Amino acid sequence: MGAMYSCLGKNYAVAIKLRYANEVYVADDAKFEETRQQLFQEIAPRERLTDAELNRAYAARGATILPITEYKGGYQNPIVLINRELEFEEIDRLIEI
Repeated sequence: MGAMYSCLGKNYAVAIKLRYANEVYVADDAKFEETRQQLFQEIAPRERLTDAELNRAYAARGATILPITEYKGGYQNPIVLINRELEFEEIDRLIEI
């Protein structure tokens, strides 16, 4: 179940049942975190990353993006990216939390 925040100030948990795998991808978020931590070590004692440095971390994650139909496992911290509008029927549950 995912979580979302509405413009009305309420939090919701959302369960999604995808009907189609089109425009659905898997990425290894561990690559983002690894690169981010590495960058913080490189820039010490500075405590904030520049946009360019942060983009390097995003690019490290981006290099791992695969269509979900091609993902065979093995990512340290897989995350699902959905790059399309969901059909209403794909929302299984919406629960205010």
